[in-house]
Amino acid sequence: MTETTALQHAIDEWAEQGDWVRVLPLVTQLVRIAPEDPASHWQLANCLHRLGRPTHALGVYACCVAMAGRSPAPLLRMGECLRDIGQTREALQCLDACVEIARTDPDHRALQLLAEQLAHALRR
Repeated sequence: MTETTALQHAIDEWAEQGDWVRVLPLVTQLVRIAPEDPASHWQLANCLHRLGRPTHALGVYACCVAMAGRSPAPLLRMGECLRDIGQTREALQCLDACVEIARTDPDHRALQLLAEQLAHALRR
């Protein structure tokens, strides 16, 4: 078992239990080992987000967007983080971009609907 595989198993186990405090150092180490892997950055961003650190998560989600290209999921999460830190206009931009990208692929229908719901709530 490689170091990356062992880390991933531990991350998955602690994440399943919702123990994000234990996940954080492991996923940080994973990013150091595999900095070119968008999935490791995604896991780090999600962990930070779940730990209530939206400002930190936002930067890592932005890396995910840069690495993954036109993927709606990081834009959705960026929108949530921006909402959480009170940047409504920027949150709406991310959510609207998520909707537009998700519309082009039926596999992303759930993301599209969630982004639409979040944007609608912010526009109220």
